[in-house]
Amino acid sequence: KHGQELSPARNATEGLRIAAGVWKTWALVCLYFSTFGGMVSLTGWLPTYWHEVHGVRPTTAGSLAALFNMSFSVVRAVSGPLSDRLGGEVALALALSTMLAGASTIVVSRDFNLDLLGEGLLALGAGVSTNAVFKLIPHEVPQAVGGAAGLVGGLGAFGGFVITPCLASFAHMYGKDGYSQGFVVFAILALANLGLTFALHCTSGEDETSSEEEETESNSELADGDMEALKP
Repeated sequence: KHGQELSPARNATEGLRIAAGVWKTWALVCLYFSTFGGMVSLTGWLPTYWHEVHGVRPTTAGSLAALFNMSFSVVRAVSGPLSDRLGGEVALALALSTMLAGASTIVVSRDFNLDLLGEGLLALGAGVSTNAVFKLIPHEVPQAVGGAAGLVGGLGAFGGFVITPCLASFAHMYGKDGYSQGFVVFAILALANLGLTFALHCTSGEDETSSEEEETESNSELADGDMEALKP
């Protein structure tokens, strides 16, 4: 529909420049920052969390963290058709709501089984979200798909290095309870990203209308040109 290519711009630098000038690119960066970046952060943080909060042995804590990572990977691998069927925005909203539920569960619970459920919900939501974000790129930034994908993938992954110190600060300030309370960071990010998803949804119709108007105008100009060429 949009006629996009993987790299519509003339070169990589121009593609990045065009993508950086579109606010939706930065909205998608923020979304990927919280979802894929959150996964990277939790992969390193969960062993400490399980050991400090529930007192499990380091090997068990590492296994629980590996379970999170494997669950995320499996969900990401199989959730592509879900984004295709529901659309990126709907799939993203459902996934972020799942992440919000998982983070909130860990914040308020001190029960091992409930915290394990919260971890599973975070893995499920993050896995679906990462697919949905890339599903949205050609629809939201059709004029620079390659540049937008580069910014989203590169800067979004940086979240893994930013979120972890935020989680650690809660543990530093509040001790053992801070390990659980720190997951409020993911709850806040999920809420903020639900707002971004809603903003993308509200403006996507305007962009499609504008694109259709431009296409109609272009076709009209081509038709006029053909008519002029046929005149004796």
